[in-house]
Formats: sequence, structure tokens, C-alpha cells
Amino acid sequence: MNPPKPTALPDGNADYRTLFDGLPIGVYRTTPDGRVLLANPALARMLGYASPEELMRRNLEKERFGDEYSRAEFKARMEREGFITGWETSWTRRDGSRIYVRETSRAIRDDEGNILYYEGVVEDISERRRAEEALKASEERLRILFEYAPDAYYLSDLKGVFVDGNRAAEQMVGYKREELIGGSFLKLKLLSPSQIPKAAALLARNLLGQPTGPDEFVLTRKDGSKVVAEIRTYPVQIQGQSLVLGIARDVTERKEAERQLAERRLYLEAVLAAAPDAIVTLDAQHRIVEWNAQAERLFGYTRDEAVGKSLDDLITNAHSVGQAKALTAQVMKGQVVPPTEVVRYRKDGTPVDVVVASAPVLVEGHFIGAVAVYTDITERKRAEQAVRESQERLQDFLDNATDLIQMVDPQGRFLYVNRAWRKTLGYSEADVAALTLPDIIHPDSMDHCMNLFSALIGGQCDAVNVEATFVAKDGRSVPVEGSVSCRMENGKPVSTRGIFRDITERKQAEQALRESEARYRGLFDNIPIGLYRTAPDGRILDANPALLEMLGYGSLEELQRVNAS
Repeated sequence: MNPPKPTALPDGNADYRTLFDGLPIGVYRTTPDGRVLLANPALARMLGYASPEELMRRNLEKERFGDEYSRAEFKARMEREGFITGWETSWTRRDGSRIYVRETSRAIRDDEGNILYYEGVVEDISERRRAEEALKASEERLRILFEYAPDAYYLSDLKGVFVDGNRAAEQMVGYKREELIGGSFLKLKLLSPSQIPKAAALLARNLLGQPTGPDEFVLTRKDGSKVVAEIRTYPVQIQGQSLVLGIARDVTERKEAERQLAERRLYLEAVLAAAPDAIVTLDAQHRIVEWNAQAERLFGYTRDEAVGKSLDDLITNAHSVGQAKALTAQVMKGQVVPPTEVVRYRKDGTPVDVVVASAPVLVEGHFIGAVAVYTDITERKRAEQAVRESQERLQDFLDNATDLIQMVDPQGRFLYVNRAWRKTLGYSEADVAALTLPDIIHPDSMDHCMNLFSALIGGQCDAVNVEATFVAKDGRSVPVEGSVSCRMENGKPVSTRGIFRDITERKQAEQALRESEARYRGLFDNIPIGLYRTAPDGRILDANPALLEMLGYGSLEELQRVNAS
């Protein structure tokens, strides 16, 4: 059985291609041995890859999508069940960040029942998971609030007999829970006779499965005091029993609720005052309603100066007001303005780089205002400018270096060469784009260089010193020496970096020296008079044949032994 090959969508089916590429959820096709046969752009973006093709170079057996993702469990379930629906887990994106996903997949088998590949869809549920975590924390807070909430909750049967009640119910009517259970509004005399027909009519609606309320009753507490309550009822089924859930609220607690709302407003105002970003709230005409302390610091206007003014007129000039009003129109249509880099202006007229994000405030679908948040990115812009200048300086340094500098990818293609490299070897930038590493290596250096290249990209060494011969465009041999290293990312080779020096002149000087020494040696050996060289301590370093014959020695070594003794 031949393994499936990476597939592409039919080019002829433009509609299908448009739909596939435009899907907001990830779609994939993978094999049991981990190869990615197909992936759409949404999945590539979800996992932080520049393109589906880059993602398809991964192998799921060798490179997992995170510590919490069990590839073995996935395959076992596919083998056993043939599909997975709504499997929620976490994956690791290319940059190492974590996302939560929900995966639905099925196994595609051949006629013999063997799994050929898996087809599935993946939905990014990170926002939902974060919302669930926030909700969990909120529910914990609400649980504490509920324990001391003023609302009384009770359960009764369809005859009005209480079967349960909470602490607030005990406090509202003054009876303990055990006193409430088995009693009723009538038996406990919670209602005056005049209110019983109204209560009976509401109970009759519950019998028909209808909720009621809010309805106001005056309840008589155990101690005889009165409490006015608003009661809502809901027919419910609990363990197969038809019951009525009643929620009674003491109307006098509304004042307490208003106090709590006022405290919440103060809390929100404190958050606005302490927020590191400039936060502005606006009315339906885009006039400023709230202007926090950071807005004062960022734009230079006090709250009194800003409130009531048009935001667009206040912090723009003639060049930027059009853009600002376009964003305002977007918000007033009920649309969110995502974080956008803009230039706004301080009170003194100086520009400030900011990121603005804005959202409409809608009540029952009606636009009543907006919230705008401005983040000062002046320091970030300065840092980006510093990085650009640093890169320009580095580029200038590389372009004007006298050494030959090159970067080569793992396939041997040139990623970068500097000006000295091109000038020395005679290649243009267009020429370099079509070259590979073996194209510029002399045959005498080929095996040595390519073995070193393989060792570097294989991680067998970090850096090596090299002496080799390059071949120029015109066929000249260019001897060089230098060092080569390999840049790795996540254990994979990205490129090799080489810095070489043209040693042609040095090689020529060495050759000239060797030729000079050969001429000297020929003269020294053939002159008919005796010649010798000695060290300061008297040792004979060299002697020509004429001197050896003159002294009666058969070799230089014999003379040196006698001299040493």
C-alpha cells in the first residue's frame, strides 16, 4: 500500500478553493505516521506559521503540538472509534505560546480497513477558555455573594407546601428551615386572607407550567412584623418531581442595592484613575464624558478642559482629523475599532504616537456612546527606530567589510553575500540568486568543504576553521581561509555563516619564497667552495657538499654529530 502524498485542492474548482482558504476554522489532513498532507491558511495562522506549506513540513510524530496533546491517545481513539468529536486540548504554537482548541476528526480507511489518513477541523477556543476561567472565578465570587444575598429562594410543591428554603428565606420570614418545610403560605399565615386568592391564581398558572411575577405581597413574619416582597415563580422538574421555584425579594433592599451600585461606580472610577492607558468615554455625539488621569498626562488637557469637547477636534490637527472622524464613524455604526497605530496631538501641539482601540456602547441595540483607549507607544517607536538604525549600521558594516561574508541555507542556496564577496569572485547579485555552494568550490576542495557543511547542519560541530579554494565567475582560483558556523532554531539548522579572507597574495608570497629558497639551495649545494651556517652556541646548522668533502664527512648529519660531541 503506497502512503498518501501531500495533496492540494483542485485548481479548477475556484469556488471550493476560495471556500477552503477563507474558512475561519482550521482544516487538516494528516497520516498516521505524522505527515501533514493538507492544511488551510486558517490553521497555519492559528499555529503561527507563515503559510500552510510551512506547517505541512512538520511531522506530528516527531514534533508534538504541546505537552498536553497526546498523539498516541488520538491515534488509539481513531483506530478504535474511527472519529473524534469536540476533543478539547491545548496546542503549542510555533512561537511557544499556548492555545486551546476543539478538534473534530475522522479516520479515512482503505478497502482493507487500514487508516490512510485523518481529516479534521480545529477551532481556536482560547477566548472561550479564558472566558470560562473568568466565569469560574466570577461564579466563585457570586457564590459568596449568593450566600449573603437578600433574595429568598424556596421550593414548594404544586399545592403550595414548602419543601426547601435558603438562609435568606429564613431571615425574610423569621422561620427556621425545618419550620418552613411542610408548611405553606396559608398554614404559616404568611399571607393575609385578602391575598390568598391572588396567590391561588398564581399557583394555578404554575400548574399549567407558566412562570409568574414579579408580584408584590405583604408577608407576615413569625414575630408579626411585616415585609413587602416581590415574588417570581418558575415551574421546575427536580428528580422527576414537579415543583415551583420561588424567588422573593425584599423591596427595602433596593436601597442597599443602589448603595452597592454607587460603590461599584466608585470602584470603576478608581480603575480609570489608576489605569496605565488613557481611557476616554464618549456620549452619542462623540463628546467627552470621562477623561482619566492618564489621558490628562498623555494629551496635556485637564479633565475640566476635556469634558464636553469633541474628541476628534481636541487631539487631532488638520492632517489627522479626517482619519479620526473615519474611525469615529465606524464606532457610531456599532463597529469595534481594533488596535490601530495613529498619531494624535497634545495640547502644546506636539505629536504623540499611540495605539487606539474603541468600542461602541449599545443599550438594547441603540448607540449611546463609546469607549476609547489610547496606549502611548512613543518609547516603542523610539526602540524600533533604534533597531532600524542598528540594522542599517550592521548592513553598512557588512557591505564595506573587506572579508568575504556569506550565509547559506541547509540546501546550499545563498541567502546573503556581501559586496567584497561579489567583487572578489566576480558575481552580480542576480548571479548569486542562481548559485549553490558547490558552484563556487574548486574541485580540489569540494569533498572537504561539503563534508564540513554536512557536519555543521547536522549539528556535529559548532564552528570550524576552513582553508579552501573558491572558483570565481571567470574561472580563476581564489584561495581563502576563514571560519564557518551554523545557526540553529529549535534544534534545526537555519543557515551557515562564513567569513573568509582572500589569501591569494599570501599564497603568491609563499610560492615566491619557496622558489627563492630553491634557488638559494641550488647555489649553496653547487658552489665549489665550502659554506656553512652555525648557531651562536657553535652548533653547525648547515653545510654544503663542498665543505663536507673538504673535511672528509659523508653527510651533514655525521658532521653535526661530531660537532655536538
